[in-house]
Amino acid sequence: MYLPLPAILAILTLLICGVTFLLTVWQLKCRRAKSSLVLLKSAIFDNTFQLQGLLAPDGTLLDANQTALLFVGLDKATVVGKKFWDTPWWCHDPDSQARLQEYIKRCAAGESIRFEGTHQDADGRLRAIDATLKPLKDASGKVIYLIPEGRDVTDLKEAQNALRHKNILLETLFENIPFDIWIRDTEGRLLLQNEMNARHYGVKIGNTPEEDDLTPEQCRLFRISLDQALEGFTLDLELREQEQIYRKIVAPIRHNNQITAIFGLNIDVTDRFTAMEALRSGEKRFKAIFEESPIAIAITDLTHRRYVDVNRSFCSLSGYSKSMIIGKTPQELGLFWNPGDDARLFKMLSSTGSINAEEIQTRTATGEQRTGILFTSIIMIEKAAHAISLYQDITEQKRVEEQLKSSEESYKGIFDNAPIGIFQSSPAGHFISINSVFASIFGYASPQEMMALVHDIPRQIYADAEQRQEVISKLRSRDTLIVDDIQFYRKDGTRFYATMYIRGTRDMTTGEVILLDGFVVDTTEHRKTLEIMLQHEKMLMISGLAAGMAHEINNPLGIIAQDLQNLERRLSPALPKNRQVAEELGIDLTALQQYLKQREINGYLASMQNAARRASRIMDNMLQFSRSNGTSRHPAPLYTVIEHALELAGTDFDLRRTYNFSTIRVIRDYTPDLPLVVINTTEIEQVLINLIKNAAQSLHARRNGAQPEIRISAHQDDTVAVISVADNGPGMTEEVRRRVFEPFFTTKDVGKGTGLGLAVSHAIITKNHHGLLTVSSSPGQGCCFTITLPTLQAEQP
Repeated sequence: MYLPLPAILAILTLLICGVTFLLTVWQLKCRRAKSSLVLLKSAIFDNTFQLQGLLAPDGTLLDANQTALLFVGLDKATVVGKKFWDTPWWCHDPDSQARLQEYIKRCAAGESIRFEGTHQDADGRLRAIDATLKPLKDASGKVIYLIPEGRDVTDLKEAQNALRHKNILLETLFENIPFDIWIRDTEGRLLLQNEMNARHYGVKIGNTPEEDDLTPEQCRLFRISLDQALEGFTLDLELREQEQIYRKIVAPIRHNNQITAIFGLNIDVTDRFTAMEALRSGEKRFKAIFEESPIAIAITDLTHRRYVDVNRSFCSLSGYSKSMIIGKTPQELGLFWNPGDDARLFKMLSSTGSINAEEIQTRTATGEQRTGILFTSIIMIEKAAHAISLYQDITEQKRVEEQLKSSEESYKGIFDNAPIGIFQSSPAGHFISINSVFASIFGYASPQEMMALVHDIPRQIYADAEQRQEVISKLRSRDTLIVDDIQFYRKDGTRFYATMYIRGTRDMTTGEVILLDGFVVDTTEHRKTLEIMLQHEKMLMISGLAAGMAHEINNPLGIIAQDLQNLERRLSPALPKNRQVAEELGIDLTALQQYLKQREINGYLASMQNAARRASRIMDNMLQFSRSNGTSRHPAPLYTVIEHALELAGTDFDLRRTYNFSTIRVIRDYTPDLPLVVINTTEIEQVLINLIKNAAQSLHARRNGAQPEIRISAHQDDTVAVISVADNGPGMTEEVRRRVFEPFFTTKDVGKGTGLGLAVSHAIITKNHHGLLTVSSSPGQGCCFTITLPTLQAEQP
């Protein structure tokens, strides 16, 4: 069957029209799809949070997204067409421009590059940028475009730096906290411990208690605490170890609700245990712990949600008395800063049975807002459900943490308020930061003043500049170092002793020490007290020897002196008996006297008598030095005693003739209202005259041309009177200062001193008057003797 020609033509016409229609529809859909794709790419390019652009292979900027343009505060027409390194993102740093040109060349050769740089934003702030350059290739592999991208990582880097500083602080606290601290894994192997725990128990990292040299009882107790901790309980016990009592806290460490390690803390509570031992029974014990806890504790009746008991810390923190709190609900007292917290926390407690470390804001009675961490558990008291809540106030901690996140001032607040001297310095010898206590120890008014004036730590701070280099060298092989009895300079040039705890921070790559930080404790007063104790013990020993020597020598010395006197009398022609015996023997006494004179025998005898008298005076001084307190003491006005001693010194022949006492300027630094002291007036005047003579002698021996001065000061300090005799002479060395009160020790020429004057003075003050006699001096800085005597008020019962 065949179709007629007109029908065939009609069918062909319809087919052509249908195909044409379909092609038109397909082209329209393709154009719409392409337009949609362009819009989609534009939306992604312009709305991404990263800085993006498009470069020609030669570095010309072809396009930049809105994020990049908003970053520098410009429109696209201002930057498109420029070389990328000449655009505002890079113009602030010529070095960055040069590196960028090199990166563009490498990227145009097909290399993808990632680097860190900086951009200056529209407000002029410098921001850290994580940047990439990626090549875009055509089908043949030829690079046709470069795509630069940048991500602002400034906040991330600041957060990392803050975290690093916090970790350093935490590590320092971990090593310096005065308790035993340790962390073990769930099998009991030691993972971490501080130095105090290592010294106390001698345990080693990686060992279990059984592998270390611990007693079986210690191992048994540890296993009990480990089992409790693995079950989720915190063990808090007080146990006796030999003569000491320790508070042992063992608690689980959780990660993702799984117990991964065990934390332990040992605190020496021997003194506290002794004081509270009588309270450790029954309800009295619980009440004492409850009331004296530094953490706010409250017990609430869950049926009516009213307080049934609170401790002192809770009252102190809330500002309400216990009578005002008991029987009230938190809502009635308005304790929650956010009113909805009451219902929210009750719902949480009802559903989970506990509230664990929930941060809340509270209101005190005065309307002050506080922040704290709440721990609440349900307990049964007399078959009724109650909630016991522990509230740890962290207002100050939160304040510090918030300041730490926002600025460096937070760290400075903690740093400056520490009760010990803290410092950070570079190995080169410059301070990075110091706190107020550190500056005060070294005699500076503020940390700012000290950092402004001290530019060379080894020479300006250390008494021995090489000692600092030795400290740094030792830190290369250890993390921390304790240096005892190190000498430093104060601002005024005086030296003092201190103990320094120092820690070195190392470069992660080279291992070199790049930062020094630590603590300094002034031990000068401790050393002075120890020195006085040693001096006192030494004097007690020497005084016993002196007494024995004096008594043993006095007897033959007396015989020698008496025999010399008798010999002189027996040779004298003035005595009748001598003339009678001489005539009987045919001796001419006049000729004998002439013989003795020409042979200078009389001079020898006189010299022997002088030597005997001098030896006798020395023996008297030795006996006075060793004599126990048996002298009569009476109340006397200190002002009159000092004035009389100065009057006697002014008339002393030796002072006027030998030391030109009249040319010395005497400064009186005291007033007539000085207190009464119970003393033997003669002995105290003797001591003062002796000290004035020593000062005059040192001034006579000095070489500089300044006006010689002796300053006598006196004042009352609580229940003691303090007298000082100071001069501006040449001073004395440390060796001489330590021995100055020793009997027979003298710096005078032979024959000009016995070496007993200061020893006797020391005995008079310490043994006869129950006081102190000390000396401070250094070469070129003069010398100051200080007398401390009890006042009449202190002597009265």
